[in-house]
Amino acid sequence: MSLLLGVALDAGLALMLKFLIDYALLPGDRALLLLLLLVLGVGFLITAVASILRDYIYARVAARVLSELRCALFDHLQALSHEFFRRSRTADLLARFTSDLAAVQAGIMVGLPGVSVALLQVFASSVILIWLDWRLAVVALIGLPFSIIAPAILARRTLEWGDRLRQEDAAVGHLVQQQLAGEPVVRAFSLQEVARTRFTAMAQTLEATSFRFGFLNFLTQRTPALCVQAYYIVTIGIGALLTFQEMLSIGTLAAFAALFFNVSASVSSLTSVAGSLLGATGGLRRIAEVFAERPSVLDDPNAVALPRPSGALRFAQVRYTYPGALAGVSDLSFEIPAGGLYAFVGPSGSGKTTVLNLLARFHDPSHGAIQIDGHDLRRITRDSLYRHIGVVFQDTFLFDGTIAENIRLGNPQADDAAVDAAARGAEAHDFILATPQGYETRIGEGGSRLSGGERQRIAIARTLIRNPAVLVLDEPTSALDPGTENALNRTIQALARDRTVIVLTHRLSAITTARTIFVMRRGLLHEAGSHAELLENDGIYADLWHKQSGFVLGAEAREPKIDAERLGRFPLFAGLDRDALERVSAVFATQQCSEGQVIFRQGDSGSTFYIIVRGRVAVDQRQGDQPEHRIAVLTDGDHFGEIALLETVSRTASLLALEPTTLLTLERTAFVTLWRDIPMLHQRIDDIRRDRERRSAADPNRPRTAAERKAPVHLSWAQRRDER
Repeated sequence: MSLLLGVALDAGLALMLKFLIDYALLPGDRALLLLLLLVLGVGFLITAVASILRDYIYARVAARVLSELRCALFDHLQALSHEFFRRSRTADLLARFTSDLAAVQAGIMVGLPGVSVALLQVFASSVILIWLDWRLAVVALIGLPFSIIAPAILARRTLEWGDRLRQEDAAVGHLVQQQLAGEPVVRAFSLQEVARTRFTAMAQTLEATSFRFGFLNFLTQRTPALCVQAYYIVTIGIGALLTFQEMLSIGTLAAFAALFFNVSASVSSLTSVAGSLLGATGGLRRIAEVFAERPSVLDDPNAVALPRPSGALRFAQVRYTYPGALAGVSDLSFEIPAGGLYAFVGPSGSGKTTVLNLLARFHDPSHGAIQIDGHDLRRITRDSLYRHIGVVFQDTFLFDGTIAENIRLGNPQADDAAVDAAARGAEAHDFILATPQGYETRIGEGGSRLSGGERQRIAIARTLIRNPAVLVLDEPTSALDPGTENALNRTIQALARDRTVIVLTHRLSAITTARTIFVMRRGLLHEAGSHAELLENDGIYADLWHKQSGFVLGAEAREPKIDAERLGRFPLFAGLDRDALERVSAVFATQQCSEGQVIFRQGDSGSTFYIIVRGRVAVDQRQGDQPEHRIAVLTDGDHFGEIALLETVSRTASLLALEPTTLLTLERTAFVTLWRDIPMLHQRIDDIRRDRERRSAADPNRPRTAAERKAPVHLSWAQRRDER
């Protein structure tokens, strides 16, 4: 109604000119003049109130629609499966809530009202124009279709460039997000110039796309206005000639000019809101893309709630491969009885995390079945599954808030006593009390004010407060010092007395008391048994155990030592007698690396041999102008840089500590002294040199692969055993 009143007033004002000029001013009718002015004033007041009411309704409707759309989008994202988030970029998803929804809001609040008013004004004014003089109206209105066709043709191209602009804008946002999140790595590797180059290139591409979209957008808006102005001049010129020949009254010409001005203004307003409508259309299309996504893991329509499990957990011929043919697990079958401690171990990429993802129903197996207490996981509701299975992920994530709030997220109804008990169970209570406000200490975004170990303990406490029947821990002690690790291991063993505890770890010392240890490699289950049984089998587990054993650690792992027997397993020191091995062990120094610290960079001159006592180290390599990529992750017992003891070479990769890492180091200067004083070591080095020369001489023309030229020196214990 308010919209109709506004349109009626605009048309009435123009029509009133005819009556004022032809029937009041020229005849000199004072009474009619005052009456017409009074009618105009009352009409204005009514229309003003109606317009304010219309604006209120528009604002309320726009806010409600945007709120419902925002909530629906958020709820839909919550329902999507883990696989969707693995292949999506966070910045791009955030853009759907920010720039895309803002474009939709502009379309609702500006575009739709503008279009509605403009169309009604064009219709009403056109009717009155025909009533005033149909001949002049035909001349005036014949050009309107051309004013609409031109922008319609341009709008399609504008939409295409608008979509591209939003995609590139999201890509720039993603790059900035990565830069902020990876600031320690960027600084440690001196990647500021690389990041600046990448950002500049993307910004220039965005600039070019923004220019094309902006120009097309302006052209779409400008074209109809120019057409209308041209026809306005033609129409008024013809009307003036008719008036001059007394074929048209002055009042009619004035009213016609005012009405046609309304028409041209309406057409111009249509084009002025075209940008917001185009933006809203593009935003809706991108939001619709998210709504079109369907979760790959859904509750069965007949799914039932899972009671607290008291039986075994079974994997029966389970097979799963990640999208893109990435490795997963194949024909995986095992059984975990209720209660007790169980563990999954294996090298990186062996499938341990896939077991966790399948157990948590982030994915469903493509073949086989997973059962808990006799219930197929696909036949029970996910909410009931998550009530009874608690997961602590390796990459801990905490929300910005207090420590207590983060722990209580595991059970929002928990009281302070339960929060305190969960923190004690995770060995977090003491360090929490040492913070400025205790449990009310704010931890910052992602827990940035806490160390890696402290974040991990808070995450464990968050899971323990749920009191799950099955507790899954993914590398629970990877960021803890030995003292805290030992305390947490005791806690894990205590928790296993009345629930099933499953530990996925690379640190074997933490799971020696497990009832069953499942050993995985390349997605297959190779071995299963107790610690003693697996050592007796002398298989993969024994290889991993020998690699990690032989280190003497203090409570803080500040001055670790390597024993003679373990040192003798390295090819360089194999064959030395015990006295010589103990002399070599004594000259090793200790290096502590914090999370994100660079150990050395590719191209640095190397003179140090490293052994990882505890921690994880990433091996990153860059070839030519290609971006740096990760070629390996080294863990406890791995070593690297052995060739640096024999000759001066440039490092073929960069090494970065992924978590607090303790290293044993041997410098070439110390090694040379040992080499001179220990004849057997001297002989061992000569043997290595001759062996290398023999291999080169056997096929001097054999081309070396990129991996052979660039790969850093680090061998697993199994590889060394095979070589011997």
